[in-house]
Amino acid sequence: MTDGVWETGSVGFSRRVRPMQARWLLVAGWFLAVTPTVQAQIIVIANLTSDEVVFSVKPAEPAAQKKASRSREQTQERSESDSSAPSQIPGNNVPLPKAVRLPAGDVVALWVGKGAELQPRVANASEAPISYVVAPGGAYFWLGEQGKRSLHAIDLGGIDPEAYPGVPEITELTVKILVDDDEPTVAARWHHVLKARLDAASKILERTCRVRLKVIAYDTWESPAETTGLKDGLQAFERLVEPGPAQVAIGFTSQYKKLDRDNPHLGIIRRPLGRHILIRERVGRMSEPEKLEVLVHELGHYFGAVHVLHGRSVMRPNLADGRARMKSFRIGFDPINALIMNHYVTELHAGRTPDVFRPAVADRISHLKRILARIASPSLASAPSGQPAPSETVPRVRPAPPSKTVGHPQPELDTLSRSVATLLREFRRPPPKNIEGEALVDWYVRRVAVAAQSLPADLAPRAFLIALGIGFDDTDMLRTSAATGAWLRRIESDDERAVRLPLVRKTALSGRHDWALHFFVSAMLAARFGEKAATVAGYLKELRDANGGTGFDSTDLAANAEGIAWAKRILDRQVLLLELVSGEHLPRIRRQGDSREQP
Repeated sequence: MTDGVWETGSVGFSRRVRPMQARWLLVAGWFLAVTPTVQAQIIVIANLTSDEVVFSVKPAEPAAQKKASRSREQTQERSESDSSAPSQIPGNNVPLPKAVRLPAGDVVALWVGKGAELQPRVANASEAPISYVVAPGGAYFWLGEQGKRSLHAIDLGGIDPEAYPGVPEITELTVKILVDDDEPTVAARWHHVLKARLDAASKILERTCRVRLKVIAYDTWESPAETTGLKDGLQAFERLVEPGPAQVAIGFTSQYKKLDRDNPHLGIIRRPLGRHILIRERVGRMSEPEKLEVLVHELGHYFGAVHVLHGRSVMRPNLADGRARMKSFRIGFDPINALIMNHYVTELHAGRTPDVFRPAVADRISHLKRILARIASPSLASAPSGQPAPSETVPRVRPAPPSKTVGHPQPELDTLSRSVATLLREFRRPPPKNIEGEALVDWYVRRVAVAAQSLPADLAPRAFLIALGIGFDDTDMLRTSAATGAWLRRIESDDERAVRLPLVRKTALSGRHDWALHFFVSAMLAARFGEKAATVAGYLKELRDANGGTGFDSTDLAANAEGIAWAKRILDRQVLLLELVSGEHLPRIRRQGDSREQP
């Protein structure tokens, strides 16, 4: 089931976050621009950690002033961080928030001048925090555990400051709510339910692009019985319903209760800024959060957002995946779509319709949409720049090519070897104390997924899987194999292996260390040699065990199969490395009885 759009047309030191180079009609008066507005440059920031990030914001200082005031900052900044007075954007009268609390999975838009400094709150007051200097027009995200936050930038190409203004003021969008003649509840009831849903959607839009929804009218319409799907329903809705006095009419229909291949849409809008939005109100057992997500999705399309393969974004194509039912899931946009929406709102606020958007802004919107159309996984960009140690590779963004499936030509070996060796450094990092089993597996998988973003997009998934197979293997099986031994010794020296082995011995999946080995080694073999070869290797290993080893164990074969399937989903971009970074789709094995048979 898919949802669609129908369109015709720190006291510390500062580090600058630099994206690395990569290959990644409304009447003007409707939007409140009664008085001349002060435009400030916009940035968007996402939280890809598992909990809330709290960070301070202040205007960035010119380099010369920064150097002169460094000693003053070191004595004053900690006391200043407790102040509630907002900072000012240089050259404007727009206040910056002193501190921002960003929930896990959320995105926030900030308006800055020529730049700003962001500083995450540290867990221990004795620690020296790091400040990050961010450039206007950028999209950024937080990673890392509490007290060890790091800010990363998504590469969006060159920056043209003219294309990045934002509107600090709230922009109001007036709405007429309608239900069709199949609505079973009384007016007072549906007024209350749908108004509450619009209010919830308004809060999401306000923190994303400073748009507030205002319901000014309620009405009904007769949905023609002969219409068979949402597309036909939208045509009738447009013909029968006049949005005025509101800017947009949102219709909730109870006529189309069945989803199928011919009618898969949950909501529909003809084009960005289309004055009619039609949404199914009664489909199966959809929960209120799921209905809210569909509404926000279509409002995203209204402001120019497009579909994106991002598991946390409300703009993912498939909204019938149950995510919105999860208490931990927060409905919100991905950073690039948030930028697109802010560009739309800025131009509309200034009285421009899409046909007369400023060329720099129109070009930027087109560029951002091309990125989302080409990227198979929303890649990460640079960690704090400077002079990182060799083991702290600065991730770069590269647009992902079309999905590669098992059996396609392999990357050139030397490049692959170097890439895997780079990722294996993560396995020589001591993990946090007192974690083991699946928690330790997750810790290493997420670290390697972050490091893999430094690799070319066509190489990263394969190198990621191979590095995991080598990194979690604490046996001599691969190293003594005629097929892999010599190659592995080129990738990891004996001394490097000696550092890694003690760190991974307490890893496990579903409580069994050997299942982790079966899972990741099979995933590695699938990535390196293909799915069939990995399957055969697993069977041969079990047959050998049955003839003098530990005995044939069908659950080992099940672990092999799950590892191979997981690898295939990653290679086919069905599971994105960014989703692994944020804790989604981590490897798991369904518990099974021990079917080991002794020979």
